[in-house]
Amino acid sequence: MTKQSYQRLKGLKEWNFGVFEGESEVLNPKFSPGQLGYDDYFVQFGGESGKQVQERMVQTLTKIMARPDHQQVLAVSHGGASYMFLQRWLAATEMQRRQIRVNNCAVLKFLYDEGSLSLLVCGTWMIR
Repeated sequence: MTKQSYQRLKGLKEWNFGVFEGESEVLNPKFSPGQLGYDDYFVQFGGESGKQVQERMVQTLTKIMARPDHQQVLAVSHGGASYMFLQRWLAATEMQRRQIRVNNCAVLKFLYDEGSLSLLVCGTWMIR
């Protein structure tokens, strides 16, 4: 097996849930019909807004991809942060139409071209 180098980047971490960090997800608010994320809910509890997560993920990943020696990159993050990242590149209406759900173990494959990303694949690996 060949060892590959890697780098940990804080910009790819999961959504900051503030005081809800490490607590059961049953405490998270329930989504209303058509709602695609938690929006600003966790800000009042010391966490991040959806836009903050999205901007952090977009900034980190586009910076990685802009490096001239990065032809193929594997980036690993959590479902919530990945979902917010995807919302930047795929319209909410398209996500609903295609019934796209991003959870942990989801695989998102993008094509990067001069600061823009296009979704090629979205799927979930099921471990049995």
